[in-house]
Amino acid sequence: MTAGDPSALDGVEALPERVRLFHIGPPKTGTSNLQATAAVNRERLLDAGVLYPGSGISQRSAVASMLGRAVTFEHPKGVEVRQPPSPKRWNAMMAEIEADHERRIWFGHEYAAGAAPDQVKQFVDSIGPRIHVLVTLRSFTRMMPSVWQQYNKAGNRASFDPYAKKVLSMDAEARAKAQFHLRHDHGALVRRWADAVGPENMTVVILDPHDHRFAFHAFEHLLGLEEGFLAEARPEHRGVNRSMSMAEIELLRQLNRAIREQDVRWEDYEYLLTVGGYTRMLVHRRPGESEPPLEFTPESAELANQHAERIVGELQQTGVRLIGNVEHLLEPARVRPEGTPPHTEITEVPIDAAVQLVLGTFAAATGLNSEFEPIERGSTSWNFMTRSRIQSLPTEELQRELKRRNPGGVRQYWRRLTGAVRRRVRGIVSRA
Repeated sequence: MTAGDPSALDGVEALPERVRLFHIGPPKTGTSNLQATAAVNRERLLDAGVLYPGSGISQRSAVASMLGRAVTFEHPKGVEVRQPPSPKRWNAMMAEIEADHERRIWFGHEYAAGAAPDQVKQFVDSIGPRIHVLVTLRSFTRMMPSVWQQYNKAGNRASFDPYAKKVLSMDAEARAKAQFHLRHDHGALVRRWADAVGPENMTVVILDPHDHRFAFHAFEHLLGLEEGFLAEARPEHRGVNRSMSMAEIELLRQLNRAIREQDVRWEDYEYLLTVGGYTRMLVHRRPGESEPPLEFTPESAELANQHAERIVGELQQTGVRLIGNVEHLLEPARVRPEGTPPHTEITEVPIDAAVQLVLGTFAAATGLNSEFEPIERGSTSWNFMTRSRIQSLPTEELQRELKRRNPGGVRQYWRRLTGAVRRRVRGIVSRA
Protein backbone atom coordinates (compact mmCIF):
# COMPACT_ATOMS: atom_id res chain seq x y z
CA MET A 1 0.00 0.00 0.00
CA THR A 2 1.71 3.21 -1.14
CA ALA A 3 1.28 6.78 0.04
CA GLY A 4 -1.76 8.42 -1.47
CA ASP A 5 -2.96 5.08 -2.85
CA PRO A 6 -6.79 5.08 -3.04
CA SER A 7 -6.73 1.28 -2.66
CA ALA A 8 -6.27 1.91 1.08
CA LEU A 9 -10.06 2.32 1.17
CA ASP A 10 -10.90 -0.76 -0.90
CA GLY A 11 -13.43 -2.91 0.87
CA VAL A 12 -14.32 -0.29 3.48
CA GLU A 13 -18.10 -0.59 3.75
CA ALA A 14 -20.57 1.75 5.39
CA LEU A 15 -21.29 1.22 9.06
CA PRO A 16 -24.77 -0.07 9.95
CA GLU A 17 -27.72 2.28 9.68
CA ARG A 18 -28.46 4.28 12.84
CA VAL A 19 -24.90 3.73 14.06
CA ARG A 20 -23.59 6.30 16.52
CA LEU A 21 -20.11 7.14 15.27
CA PHE A 22 -18.23 8.68 18.18
CA HIS A 23 -15.03 10.35 16.93
CA ILE A 24 -12.69 10.78 19.90
CA GLY A 25 -9.69 12.30 18.14
CA PRO A 26 -7.09 12.43 19.64
CA PRO A 27 -6.03 16.09 19.22
CA LYS A 28 -3.90 17.13 16.24
CA THR A 29 -5.19 14.38 13.95
CA GLY A 30 -7.25 16.51 11.57
CA THR A 31 -10.18 16.84 13.96
CA SER A 32 -10.63 20.62 13.51
CA ASN A 33 -10.89 20.32 9.75
CA LEU A 34 -13.33 17.41 9.92
CA GLN A 35 -15.49 19.19 12.48
CA ALA A 36 -15.55 22.46 10.54
CA THR A 37 -16.53 20.60 7.37
CA ALA A 38 -19.31 18.72 9.14
CA ALA A 39 -20.63 21.89 10.76
CA VAL A 40 -20.94 23.97 7.60
CA ASN A 41 -22.49 21.00 5.78
CA ARG A 42 -24.87 20.06 8.60
CA GLU A 43 -28.02 20.40 6.46
CA ARG A 44 -26.49 18.52 3.52
CA LEU A 45 -25.46 15.73 5.86
CA LEU A 46 -28.96 15.56 7.27
CA ASP A 47 -30.43 15.19 3.78
CA ALA A 48 -27.84 12.47 3.07
CA GLY A 49 -28.86 10.46 6.11
CA VAL A 50 -26.30 11.65 8.69
CA LEU A 51 -27.08 13.69 11.80
CA TYR A 52 -24.32 15.98 13.09
CA PRO A 53 -25.96 17.14 16.33
CA GLY A 54 -25.92 20.61 17.82
CA SER A 55 -25.34 23.94 16.16
CA GLY A 56 -21.64 24.61 16.77
CA ILE A 57 -18.51 23.36 15.07
CA SER A 58 -18.18 20.38 17.41
CA GLN A 59 -19.69 18.82 20.50
CA ARG A 60 -16.87 20.05 22.73
CA SER A 61 -19.01 21.37 25.58
CA ALA A 62 -21.09 18.20 25.73
CA VAL A 63 -18.02 15.96 25.88
CA ALA A 64 -16.32 18.25 28.42
CA SER A 65 -19.40 18.11 30.63
CA MET A 66 -19.22 14.30 30.73
CA LEU A 67 -15.56 14.49 31.70
CA GLY A 68 -16.16 17.19 34.30
CA ARG A 69 -13.52 19.19 32.48
CA ALA A 70 -13.35 22.98 32.34
CA VAL A 71 -12.50 24.55 28.99
CA THR A 72 -10.79 27.60 30.50
CA PHE A 73 -7.22 28.24 31.54
CA GLU A 74 -6.30 28.52 35.20
CA HIS A 75 -5.79 32.19 35.97
CA PRO A 76 -2.76 32.90 38.20
CA LYS A 77 -4.66 35.59 40.11
CA GLY A 78 -7.58 33.30 40.86
CA VAL A 79 -9.94 35.72 39.10
CA GLU A 80 -11.71 33.03 37.14
CA VAL A 81 -13.39 30.03 38.71
CA ARG A 82 -12.80 26.97 36.53
CA GLN A 83 -16.12 25.20 36.04
CA PRO A 84 -16.95 22.41 33.57
CA PRO A 85 -19.96 22.90 31.29
CA SER A 86 -23.28 21.84 32.75
CA PRO A 87 -24.25 18.15 32.34
CA LYS A 88 -27.27 19.53 30.52
CA ARG A 89 -25.01 19.96 27.49
CA TRP A 90 -24.48 16.22 27.16
CA ASN A 91 -28.10 15.44 27.99
CA ALA A 92 -29.37 17.88 25.36
CA MET A 93 -27.10 16.37 22.72
CA MET A 94 -28.19 12.83 23.59
CA ALA A 95 -31.85 13.89 23.49
CA GLU A 96 -31.32 15.08 19.92
CA ILE A 97 -29.59 11.81 19.05
CA GLU A 98 -32.28 9.68 20.68
CA ALA A 99 -34.98 11.55 18.78
CA ASP A 100 -33.51 10.52 15.41
CA HIS A 101 -34.63 6.99 14.52
CA GLU A 102 -33.43 6.88 10.92
CA ARG A 103 -30.01 8.37 10.36
CA ARG A 104 -26.42 7.54 11.16
CA ILE A 105 -25.01 9.85 13.83
CA TRP A 106 -21.58 11.51 13.69
CA PHE A 107 -20.41 13.34 16.78
CA GLY A 108 -17.66 13.70 19.37
CA HIS A 109 -14.63 15.73 20.33
CA GLU A 110 -10.95 15.05 20.96
CA TYR A 111 -11.40 15.73 24.67
CA ALA A 112 -12.81 12.20 24.85
CA ALA A 113 -9.34 10.82 24.10
CA GLY A 114 -8.41 11.94 27.62
CA ALA A 115 -11.09 9.82 29.28
CA ALA A 116 -9.91 7.52 32.06
CA PRO A 117 -11.26 3.93 32.06
CA ASP A 118 -14.19 4.73 34.35
CA GLN A 119 -15.10 7.73 32.15
CA VAL A 120 -14.86 5.58 29.02
CA LYS A 121 -17.47 3.29 30.56
CA GLN A 122 -19.72 6.28 31.29
CA PHE A 123 -19.52 7.39 27.66
CA VAL A 124 -20.24 3.90 26.37
CA ASP A 125 -23.18 3.37 28.71
CA SER A 126 -24.70 6.74 27.83
CA ILE A 127 -24.29 6.43 24.06
CA GLY A 128 -25.72 2.93 24.00
CA PRO A 129 -25.22 -0.32 22.11
CA ARG A 130 -25.13 1.29 18.64
CA ILE A 131 -21.85 3.03 19.46
CA HIS A 132 -18.89 2.74 17.08
CA VAL A 133 -15.72 4.49 18.23
CA LEU A 134 -13.50 6.09 15.61
CA VAL A 135 -9.91 7.18 16.22
CA THR A 136 -7.84 9.18 13.75
CA LEU A 137 -4.08 8.76 14.09
CA ARG A 138 -0.90 10.31 12.72
CA SER A 139 2.72 9.63 13.51
CA PHE A 140 3.53 10.16 17.20
CA THR A 141 6.79 11.85 16.23
CA ARG A 142 5.02 14.44 14.04
CA MET A 143 2.06 14.80 16.37
CA MET A 144 3.91 15.67 19.58
CA PRO A 145 5.33 19.08 18.50
CA SER A 146 1.89 19.93 17.10
CA VAL A 147 0.23 19.06 20.39
CA TRP A 148 2.57 21.34 22.28
CA GLN A 149 1.82 24.13 19.80
CA GLN A 150 -1.87 23.60 20.41
CA TYR A 151 -1.24 24.15 24.10
CA ASN A 152 0.09 27.58 23.11
CA LYS A 153 -3.32 28.40 21.69
CA ALA A 154 -4.87 27.62 25.05
CA GLY A 155 -2.67 29.93 27.09
CA ASN A 156 0.45 27.74 27.46
CA ARG A 157 3.58 29.43 28.84
CA ALA A 158 6.01 26.49 29.11
CA SER A 159 8.94 25.76 26.78
CA PHE A 160 9.16 22.74 24.49
CA ASP A 161 12.54 21.10 25.15
CA PRO A 162 12.12 20.46 28.92
CA TYR A 163 8.52 19.39 28.34
CA ALA A 164 9.46 16.89 25.60
CA LYS A 165 12.32 15.42 27.64
CA LYS A 166 10.10 14.95 30.68
CA VAL A 167 7.18 13.41 28.79
CA LEU A 168 9.29 11.10 26.64
CA SER A 169 11.39 9.85 29.56
CA MET A 170 8.42 8.52 31.56
CA ASP A 171 8.25 4.81 32.30
CA ALA A 172 5.08 2.76 31.83
CA GLU A 173 3.80 3.47 35.35
CA ALA A 174 4.24 7.23 34.96
CA ARG A 175 2.69 7.19 31.46
CA ALA A 176 -0.46 5.59 32.85
CA LYS A 177 -1.00 8.64 35.09
CA ALA A 178 0.12 11.44 32.76
CA GLN A 179 -2.57 13.44 30.94
CA PHE A 180 -0.45 13.69 27.78
CA HIS A 181 -0.03 9.93 27.49
CA LEU A 182 -3.66 9.30 28.39
CA ARG A 183 -4.50 11.02 25.09
CA HIS A 184 -1.43 10.29 22.99
CA ASP A 185 -0.10 6.89 23.99
CA HIS A 186 -2.13 5.70 21.03
CA GLY A 187 -1.76 1.98 21.57
CA ALA A 188 -3.05 2.28 25.14
CA LEU A 189 -5.77 4.71 24.01
CA VAL A 190 -7.17 2.31 21.41
CA ARG A 191 -6.92 -0.67 23.77
CA ARG A 192 -8.77 1.23 26.52
CA TRP A 193 -11.74 1.95 24.26
CA ALA A 194 -11.65 -1.43 22.50
CA ASP A 195 -11.90 -3.15 25.87
CA ALA A 196 -15.06 -1.13 26.55
CA VAL A 197 -16.87 -1.46 23.20
CA GLY A 198 -15.25 -4.54 21.67
CA PRO A 199 -12.67 -4.37 18.85
CA GLU A 200 -15.41 -5.07 16.30
CA ASN A 201 -17.00 -1.75 17.26
CA MET A 202 -13.92 0.36 16.73
CA THR A 203 -12.07 1.74 13.71
CA VAL A 204 -8.72 3.50 13.43
CA VAL A 205 -8.15 5.76 10.43
CA ILE A 206 -4.43 6.37 9.82
CA LEU A 207 -3.88 9.76 8.21
CA ASP A 208 -1.91 9.94 4.99
CA PRO A 209 0.63 12.82 5.15
CA HIS A 210 0.69 12.89 1.35
CA ASP A 211 -3.07 13.03 0.86
CA HIS A 212 -4.93 15.42 3.16
CA ARG A 213 -8.27 14.24 1.73
CA PHE A 214 -7.77 10.66 2.88
CA ALA A 215 -9.54 11.10 6.23
CA PHE A 216 -12.51 12.77 4.50
CA HIS A 217 -12.80 9.86 2.08
CA ALA A 218 -12.63 7.38 4.97
CA PHE A 219 -15.52 9.16 6.71
CA GLU A 220 -17.46 9.16 3.43
CA HIS A 221 -17.10 5.37 3.19
CA LEU A 222 -18.03 4.77 6.82
CA LEU A 223 -21.07 7.07 6.74
CA GLY A 224 -22.40 5.86 3.40
CA LEU A 225 -21.81 9.20 1.66
CA GLU A 226 -20.98 9.76 -1.98
CA GLU A 227 -17.31 10.07 -2.84
CA GLY A 228 -16.23 13.69 -2.52
CA PHE A 229 -19.21 14.66 -0.33
CA LEU A 230 -16.88 15.86 2.42
CA ALA A 231 -13.53 16.11 0.66
CA GLU A 232 -14.87 18.58 -1.90
CA ALA A 233 -16.86 20.61 0.63
CA ARG A 234 -14.15 21.73 3.01
CA PRO A 235 -14.77 25.36 3.97
CA GLU A 236 -12.10 27.87 3.02
CA HIS A 237 -10.07 29.05 6.03
CA ARG A 238 -12.13 26.92 8.43
CA GLY A 239 -10.16 24.41 10.42
CA VAL A 240 -6.88 25.90 9.18
CA ASN A 241 -4.35 24.67 11.69
CA ARG A 242 -0.89 24.70 10.11
CA SER A 243 2.25 24.31 12.17
CA MET A 244 3.83 27.49 13.44
CA SER A 245 7.47 28.48 13.06
CA MET A 246 9.54 28.82 16.22
CA ALA A 247 9.35 32.61 15.91
CA GLU A 248 5.55 32.49 15.79
CA ILE A 249 5.48 30.06 18.69
CA GLU A 250 7.57 32.35 20.85
CA LEU A 251 5.47 35.37 19.89
CA LEU A 252 2.32 33.64 21.09
CA ARG A 253 3.99 32.13 24.16
CA GLN A 254 5.29 35.51 25.31
CA LEU A 255 1.86 37.00 24.68
CA ASN A 256 0.34 34.26 26.83
CA ARG A 257 2.76 35.05 29.65
CA ALA A 258 1.78 38.71 29.56
CA ILE A 259 -1.96 38.03 29.28
CA ARG A 260 -2.03 35.56 32.15
CA GLU A 261 -0.63 38.21 34.49
CA GLN A 262 -3.56 40.49 33.76
CA ASP A 263 -7.23 40.40 34.71
CA VAL A 264 -8.24 38.63 31.49
CA ARG A 265 -11.18 36.21 31.30
CA TRP A 266 -10.96 32.99 29.30
CA GLU A 267 -13.97 33.96 27.18
CA ASP A 268 -12.17 37.09 25.99
CA TYR A 269 -8.90 35.24 25.37
CA GLU A 270 -10.59 32.45 23.43
CA TYR A 271 -12.72 34.80 21.37
CA LEU A 272 -10.11 37.44 20.52
CA LEU A 273 -7.36 34.98 19.63
CA THR A 274 -9.36 32.02 18.30
CA VAL A 275 -11.75 34.02 16.13
CA GLY A 276 -9.24 36.70 15.29
CA GLY A 277 -5.59 36.79 16.34
CA TYR A 278 -3.73 33.60 15.60
CA THR A 279 -6.33 32.41 13.09
CA ARG A 280 -5.52 35.45 10.95
CA MET A 281 -1.78 34.76 11.32
CA LEU A 282 -2.11 31.09 10.36
CA VAL A 283 -4.24 31.81 7.31
CA HIS A 284 -2.55 34.90 5.92
CA ARG A 285 1.08 34.14 6.58
CA ARG A 286 3.57 31.51 5.52
CA PRO A 287 6.86 31.30 7.46
CA GLY A 288 9.94 32.10 5.41
CA GLU A 289 12.88 29.76 4.86
CA SER A 290 14.82 31.53 7.61
CA GLU A 291 12.20 30.54 10.20
CA PRO A 292 12.84 26.98 11.39
CA PRO A 293 9.93 24.82 12.53
CA LEU A 294 9.72 23.26 15.97
CA GLU A 295 11.89 20.13 16.06
CA PHE A 296 13.33 17.72 18.63
CA THR A 297 16.75 17.67 20.20
CA PRO A 298 18.70 14.54 19.12
CA GLU A 299 18.07 12.92 22.52
CA SER A 300 14.31 13.55 22.44
CA ALA A 301 14.08 12.50 18.78
CA GLU A 302 15.49 9.07 19.62
CA LEU A 303 13.03 8.64 22.46
CA ALA A 304 10.11 9.76 20.24
CA ASN A 305 11.05 7.19 17.58
CA GLN A 306 11.08 4.46 20.24
CA HIS A 307 7.62 5.50 21.40
CA ALA A 308 6.31 5.37 17.82
CA GLU A 309 7.59 1.82 17.30
CA ARG A 310 6.10 0.65 20.59
CA ILE A 311 2.74 2.27 19.81
CA VAL A 312 2.47 0.59 16.41
CA GLY A 313 3.26 -2.80 17.91
CA GLU A 314 0.56 -2.37 20.57
CA LEU A 315 -1.93 -1.02 18.07
CA GLN A 316 -1.61 -4.07 15.83
CA GLN A 317 -2.43 -6.34 18.77
CA THR A 318 -5.73 -4.63 19.67
CA GLY A 319 -7.77 -6.38 16.97
CA VAL A 320 -9.54 -3.21 15.82
CA ARG A 321 -10.02 -2.37 12.14
CA LEU A 322 -7.16 -0.30 10.74
CA ILE A 323 -7.81 1.85 7.66
CA GLY A 324 -4.71 3.27 6.01
CA ASN A 325 -0.99 2.57 5.89
CA VAL A 326 0.60 1.65 9.23
CA GLU A 327 3.98 2.77 7.89
CA HIS A 328 2.76 6.37 8.11
CA LEU A 329 2.81 6.00 11.89
CA LEU A 330 6.56 5.30 11.82
CA GLU A 331 7.80 8.52 10.24
CA PRO A 332 11.07 9.43 11.98
CA ALA A 333 11.23 12.43 14.28
CA ARG A 334 12.66 15.61 12.85
CA VAL A 335 15.87 16.69 14.56
CA ARG A 336 16.77 20.33 15.12
CA PRO A 337 19.89 21.21 13.13
CA GLU A 338 23.02 21.75 15.16
CA GLY A 339 23.44 25.40 16.07
CA THR A 340 19.72 26.20 15.89
CA PRO A 341 18.71 27.83 19.18
CA PRO A 342 15.55 26.77 21.04
CA HIS A 343 12.48 28.96 20.68
CA THR A 344 13.05 30.45 24.13
CA GLU A 345 16.17 32.22 22.85
CA ILE A 346 14.32 33.98 20.03
CA THR A 347 14.10 37.67 20.83
CA GLU A 348 12.90 39.03 17.48
CA VAL A 349 9.94 37.99 15.33
CA PRO A 350 9.08 38.89 11.73
CA ILE A 351 7.04 42.06 11.69
CA ASP A 352 4.40 40.57 9.38
CA ALA A 353 3.68 37.85 11.97
CA ALA A 354 3.05 40.48 14.62
CA VAL A 355 0.97 42.56 12.21
CA GLN A 356 -1.31 39.64 11.28
CA LEU A 357 -1.74 38.63 14.92
CA VAL A 358 -2.68 42.17 15.95
CA LEU A 359 -4.83 42.66 12.86
CA GLY A 360 -6.85 39.52 13.58
CA THR A 361 -7.29 40.50 17.22
CA PHE A 362 -8.45 43.96 16.14
CA ALA A 363 -10.99 42.40 13.78
CA ALA A 364 -12.43 40.21 16.54
CA ALA A 365 -12.52 43.14 18.95
CA THR A 366 -14.69 45.07 16.50
CA GLY A 367 -17.14 42.18 16.05
CA LEU A 368 -15.75 40.81 12.77
CA ASN A 369 -14.05 37.54 11.90
CA SER A 370 -10.37 37.28 10.99
CA GLU A 371 -11.23 38.20 7.38
CA PHE A 372 -12.92 41.43 8.55
CA GLU A 373 -16.28 40.03 7.53
CA PRO A 374 -19.50 39.97 9.59
CA ILE A 375 -19.70 36.91 11.82
CA GLU A 376 -22.47 34.53 10.81
CA ARG A 377 -25.21 34.46 13.40
CA GLY A 378 -25.39 31.11 15.16
CA SER A 379 -21.81 30.16 14.30
CA THR A 380 -19.25 29.21 16.93
CA SER A 381 -17.59 32.59 16.41
CA TRP A 382 -20.92 34.29 17.06
CA ASN A 383 -21.38 32.24 20.21
CA PHE A 384 -17.90 33.21 21.40
CA MET A 385 -18.62 36.88 20.78
CA THR A 386 -22.07 36.82 22.39
CA ARG A 387 -20.88 34.97 25.49
CA SER A 388 -17.90 37.27 25.90
CA ARG A 389 -19.99 40.43 25.63
CA ILE A 390 -22.80 39.15 27.86
CA GLN A 391 -20.37 38.15 30.60
CA SER A 392 -18.69 41.55 30.48
CA LEU A 393 -21.96 43.37 31.26
CA PRO A 394 -22.52 44.70 34.76
CA THR A 395 -24.97 42.45 36.57
CA GLU A 396 -27.70 45.11 36.67
CA GLU A 397 -27.62 45.39 32.87
CA LEU A 398 -28.02 41.68 32.20
CA GLN A 399 -31.79 41.62 32.59
CA ARG A 400 -32.25 44.60 30.23
CA GLU A 401 -30.11 42.78 27.69
CA LEU A 402 -32.22 39.65 28.07
CA LYS A 403 -35.42 41.57 27.37
CA ARG A 404 -33.89 43.17 24.31
CA ARG A 405 -32.68 39.87 22.89
CA ASN A 406 -35.69 37.71 23.67
CA PRO A 407 -38.70 39.71 24.88
CA GLY A 408 -41.05 36.73 24.55
CA GLY A 409 -38.98 34.31 26.60
CA VAL A 410 -37.03 36.20 29.22
CA ARG A 411 -37.52 33.52 31.85
CA GLN A 412 -36.14 30.76 29.64
CA TYR A 413 -33.26 32.91 28.47
CA TRP A 414 -32.51 33.89 32.05
CA ARG A 415 -32.16 30.25 33.08
CA ARG A 416 -29.69 29.65 30.26
CA LEU A 417 -27.54 32.55 31.43
CA THR A 418 -27.70 31.83 35.14
CA GLY A 419 -24.26 30.27 34.94
CA ALA A 420 -22.84 33.44 33.43
CA VAL A 421 -24.32 35.55 36.22
CA ARG A 422 -22.94 33.22 38.87
CA ARG A 423 -19.47 33.35 37.36
CA ARG A 424 -19.73 37.12 37.28
CA VAL A 425 -20.63 37.26 40.96
CA ARG A 426 -17.85 34.84 41.93
CA GLY A 427 -15.35 36.99 40.07
CA ILE A 428 -16.50 40.08 41.98
CA VAL A 429 -16.31 38.23 45.30
CA SER A 430 -12.82 36.89 44.58
CA ARG A 431 -11.53 40.41 43.95
CA ALA A 432 -13.16 41.87 47.05
